[in-house]
Amino acid sequence: MKTSSTVSPNTSSGNGTMGIYVNGKLIQEANGIAAVDPNSKKTTTYMPIWYVQHLMSSLNLFQSWDGDVV
Repeated sequence: MKTSSTVSPNTSSGNGTMGIYVNGKLIQEANGIAAVDPNSKKTTTYMPIWYVQHLMSSLNLFQSWDGDVV
């Protein structure tokens, strides 16, 4: 993800097997899984949405997803 150079997430990176980067800087690590995407039939990686939501909130990007499938 790229943002304005003046935006700096207020998070600690933690630990895990996958990383989320903003402007080339590691912001959050999380444990994810590899599984076959039912739509493309190709293997892809997944991580808990909580980490993405936490990162977005720290960037003042708010969302309203409540956990229901869209």
